[in-house]
Amino acid sequence: MYGSFTENLEAPSFQPGILYQYRYSLDAQFSYLSRSSWQRSKVQAEALVHIHLLWRNANDAREHLLQVEVEGFYENKATSPLTLELKRGLASLLQFQIHPGKKTEIFGLLWQPTSKSLYSMEGSLLKSASAEENHMISLSLKSSIGVNIISRQYLELVTQEPGSKELPEKSLQEALAAILETPQPTDIVSEPFKRICKQCPKLRNNLKSLIKKKMKIDVSKASTTWKFHRVVQMLRDANKRDIVALLKKAPENMVSFYVEAAVAAQSPTSLMALSEFLDFGSKKQTPLLQTFLYAAALSPRPSKELFSLVLDKMDGKKVSADIWETGNLVIGALVGKLCQMKLCGLQEVDTGMETILQSLKRTRDNTERVIYLLALKNARLPETIPTLLLYAEEGSAAVSAAALSALQKFSTQDITSQVKMAMNRIFHQIWERYPKTSRLIAAEILLDNEPSTMDFINILLATREVEPEMSRLLLSKIQSILQSHQHPTRQMIKGVLRDPQINNYYILSSQTGISDSFSGPLIVTSDIFSTYDQEILFTENGLLKKGSTSFNMLSHGHRFQVAQVLHYVSSTLPPVPETLLKIFRSP
Repeated sequence: MYGSFTENLEAPSFQPGILYQYRYSLDAQFSYLSRSSWQRSKVQAEALVHIHLLWRNANDAREHLLQVEVEGFYENKATSPLTLELKRGLASLLQFQIHPGKKTEIFGLLWQPTSKSLYSMEGSLLKSASAEENHMISLSLKSSIGVNIISRQYLELVTQEPGSKELPEKSLQEALAAILETPQPTDIVSEPFKRICKQCPKLRNNLKSLIKKKMKIDVSKASTTWKFHRVVQMLRDANKRDIVALLKKAPENMVSFYVEAAVAAQSPTSLMALSEFLDFGSKKQTPLLQTFLYAAALSPRPSKELFSLVLDKMDGKKVSADIWETGNLVIGALVGKLCQMKLCGLQEVDTGMETILQSLKRTRDNTERVIYLLALKNARLPETIPTLLLYAEEGSAAVSAAALSALQKFSTQDITSQVKMAMNRIFHQIWERYPKTSRLIAAEILLDNEPSTMDFINILLATREVEPEMSRLLLSKIQSILQSHQHPTRQMIKGVLRDPQINNYYILSSQTGISDSFSGPLIVTSDIFSTYDQEILFTENGLLKKGSTSFNMLSHGHRFQVAQVLHYVSSTLPPVPETLLKIFRSP
């Protein structure tokens, strides 16, 4: 192996002409957090390892070529995978792993990795090395469900005896060529293990029965989930021709089931089959197109290829209004998920965002503007906040409400002072008049994102001047915050209300109006705080203007909306796209 060490670190080094013999041991354990400690899987291995210096850089004594590596292995192609993994483990002991850490993954997993290393040196000679890595992976919503992986490695010097001489070659490549037929660099990090299912069913063997078989799809039953998983396994290993045949010849009530399975498989052949089968210009296929788009949006880890397929199918095609609306919302949802997966730099992501932003800029139709803004709401990228602020302040009633609803989904760290200033302008109507819905959303954004004391006082005082129904809803919202021990604004509000100049708690008692806001806990555990929220806004004539019911969860510092049902009477936001939006944003 080849190693390069820094000057400010006493790194292991080996002398030429000496064969070092080490005893290497490995102990790995895998256990479930929900089971007792004795219920675990365990692997142990031991080996005697010979290490000797093959070559040193004459111009830099820090660069050594050993029999085993720190930066990269050079192996013959015939090396067995198991041997390579053992050498990787051995080489890791010649590195310093001293950084414990904690990281929360985005798709509902909490990962807590730690590492400990201890080295015993005699000058530059490595006498012993021990390393332990611990990876605890659990569900964010229930931390008792998960696994604990422990890996321990130990290396101890046994003997030193005369060994082979140092190679005379001047360069590393020459030294490698002298000992290996086909040297090639290998990453020290293990490659992902791919399990080959030898007993999984094959689509070709089951194609005739699937084409003829009619299944009763009941998503509430576990058997349906197992059937779906079985079909997904078949599609992952199937060729395009067989998948297309299945989609074309399957019973009518089963086609959407197989379309969803093909999306879930996300294999190159399943996506190519979908591309050939689906016709976005066909009105007859509209239900299947909706199914395809929903399945893509709900994919927990969408691939670049799946997103490319959606973009390709939506690009320049004459589609129905429903497919156009759903397709744009799906593009936004997929952009958001890919960015959560740290894939924002993909060309496809840039294309998708550029398409939405340019279309929003070009259109003069307010209905289209609302759809594009809801797509940005799905993407939830901080760089789109300036665009959302522009339409929130200058758009029509429906456009303003859509932009504000998008801003409402950003985390507190993204609600900057610039955003709060804009929300104050909208709520207090400093530059122009805004509809009640927009003003209420602006007030909620302020109240839910660490408002300043003056921001809250101004909202509180404004309840004396706004219409009775709007005042009643705002005061109910403030009362709900006071009753919620988890709300970050609660303590600040309590402090303000102690001031007798604010009239103590009397100001929260609205004398008129029937609008209301309510929030209460549903589930409280060590991992989850779940709430039920309801808001009802009436017009001054007693007609329902807006109603919303939502279920939210707070877990390990992350807040997400599980579901929301909205009802608008005065067409401020189109209900169908908003419903789709909530489905796409569900965790």
